[in-house]
Amino acid sequence: MAAILGVDPYLSAYDVWLEKTGRIDGPEENEVMAMGKASEPMILKFAEAELGDILRNQRRVLDGTPLAASIDGIVKSDQLPVEAKTSGLLGPLFGQWGEFGTDEVPDSYIVQCHVHMVCMKNKPELCYMTTLLGGRGFGIYTIRRNKDLCEVIIDTACKFWSKNVQANTPPDDSRPSLELIRKARRTPDKVALLPLYLFCKWQKAKEVANAFKKRSEELQAAILAADPEAEAFDYGDPEKILTFYQSDRKGYTIGPSTVRTLRIVKRPVGLLTNEKGTKE
Repeated sequence: MAAILGVDPYLSAYDVWLEKTGRIDGPEENEVMAMGKASEPMILKFAEAELGDILRNQRRVLDGTPLAASIDGIVKSDQLPVEAKTSGLLGPLFGQWGEFGTDEVPDSYIVQCHVHMVCMKNKPELCYMTTLLGGRGFGIYTIRRNKDLCEVIIDTACKFWSKNVQANTPPDDSRPSLELIRKARRTPDKVALLPLYLFCKWQKAKEVANAFKKRSEELQAAILAADPEAEAFDYGDPEKILTFYQSDRKGYTIGPSTVRTLRIVKRPVGLLTNEKGTKE
């Protein structure tokens, strides 16, 4: 839902459309996701010490809508939802985090907590977000219900489902991430019509990127040539210095794999494309 509303830094509405229409599989688990999953029982145990017994892994659906919530836990005593989150365990903290007890968490998590509240029949007025943050430890944030945001979530979800998913039409105001669109299932030998302006923009962007890369390499060479014997360069910053130290790289072998790459090739003899984008 955060992606559909445009506040997810990693996914777009188009990415969600690709998955919901079966064009790609769900996201593969990465190291950060695995860490979050492994930490969840610990975080909820901390939450229980503060909030009381918690029912784990609860699913709720808002009747008459496509909205569903996978809730990490619900406090037994007051039936308030609990969302468990980690950040900064394998790198820098994601987004802006305020003091524990406030609602100052990344926008995408605000949306997620509101989906929980929207889908629960008792219409809770708040959602707890229990966290394990790098450098800060365990803590609890309190996300209070915003009526306007709830209405936006329901309205946007229903429109997205009917206008885009059920109609099998991608959102016209969103673009997919390159990583996911590469994984979309392709129809063998299908040839689609491509607007010329889009092809020309891509070619121009490649030219600009290559020019910047070349310029960057020229400037690196100029810096190293400032003193061919130096391993470090002082550019006037009292706290930082530019280094050119040796470092060891671990060897590795890349196994065989199948990949797709945009590449301009000679058109096969007799290959034409009709207006529907199919091969003739």
